[in-house]
Amino acid sequence: MRQPAGIIPYDALQQPLSPLFLDYLAGRERAGAFLPRDGFELAAIASAAERTHSLERPMAAVAEALARQQEARGSKTAAERARALAAPGAAAVVTGQQAGLFGGPLFVLWKALETVAVARRLEAERHTPVVPVFWVASDDHDFAEVRATTIVDASGALRTLRYDPQQEPLGRPAWDIVLDDTVGGLVDELARALPGALGRDETVELAAACYRAGETISSAFARLVSCLLPELVVLDPADETLKRLTRPVLAQELAEGSPSSRLALDAGRALLAAGYHQQVPVRPGFLNLFAIVEGQRRALATSGDTIEVRGTRVRFSVAEALAFLEREPRAWSPSALLRPLVQDALLPTAAYVAGPAEIALAQAGTVCAPESSSTIWSAPFVKLGTSFTAAIEMNTVALFDTPRSSSVTVYVKLSAPLKSVPGV
Repeated sequence: MRQPAGIIPYDALQQPLSPLFLDYLAGRERAGAFLPRDGFELAAIASAAERTHSLERPMAAVAEALARQQEARGSKTAAERARALAAPGAAAVVTGQQAGLFGGPLFVLWKALETVAVARRLEAERHTPVVPVFWVASDDHDFAEVRATTIVDASGALRTLRYDPQQEPLGRPAWDIVLDDTVGGLVDELARALPGALGRDETVELAAACYRAGETISSAFARLVSCLLPELVVLDPADETLKRLTRPVLAQELAEGSPSSRLALDAGRALLAAGYHQQVPVRPGFLNLFAIVEGQRRALATSGDTIEVRGTRVRFSVAEALAFLEREPRAWSPSALLRPLVQDALLPTAAYVAGPAEIALAQAGTVCAPESSSTIWSAPFVKLGTSFTAAIEMNTVALFDTPRSSSVTVYVKLSAPLKSVPGV
């Protein structure tokens, strides 16, 4: 029997969400000082799409680099969409996530589906290309966040699958973590655990094709997302060409002593004064940059005219650091606060489909290039669930406990591969 559709309010979740996020969704005035006020209507996103072209970008080079990435994964449709970014007036709708094992939580796919849906609607409204883009956080070195995933097994219980490689990849970015032979056993465990349902065998086959020895943990994730949503342009920022194209943003961060930190620090103080919390506490003296030094991705700090590589005895002058960046751009990557600027240096972003933690990262909305630049992260966020409905099966697994009710029972599983869902 088909169960009726229902809505679970965010404030019913067991884990409390950011008050800033809840105020933003509710349209409360005090959140407007930190996040876009334009709302979630298509007209607001279309307006942002026009504004984004005030910044000149190397779109021909970006589009070709992204097309090559899609072709390497066998996605001709996504390659065509990537090349459309070079068209006059083209815009992007962007989302992103860490490269979680087997695609990570279902939430990742909801974000990806919403991105495709919003891009389609905006393209129909503007009559110019609007390209859905998924930014894989392949530079992230938090292995604990991506090594495991939780599924609902055949008995209806939550079960965690964990990748335990023969050697722990301490401090290495996801693009540098190569899956070893043990991943095959993990795919077998996934096959044994998944309940028998429509699309189950195809799902296991797809996981096995993507998560195989020799792939990196981020390339396997990117291939899986690309296979599920063929028109979605899956962007790996570790690409050598993209690294070179974003080098000027990182160079400014180095040369000017982290102007992004100064702006984010001011925004953090304003958040605290308004009764909110700082999603990312800004530590004076730290750059919003990482560099791979001695085999690990490491934070950087400044001390006078010297840049310190945290966790080592390595020190650079600013000139030496800039030369290192020029010589090895792939070794460098932005922090969460600087990443929006790197993103928008590459993409004409009309909107970003964000989750609660990302929306609460209001400090990123104030991060800009050095004060002489007009570059800001001005695209409106798009809240989830505004335009996409998928065919799902409902079951009874209590995931949420609230003081107002004994439980809200929600369990979703794909009843077919996503690429088979009508309209996707």
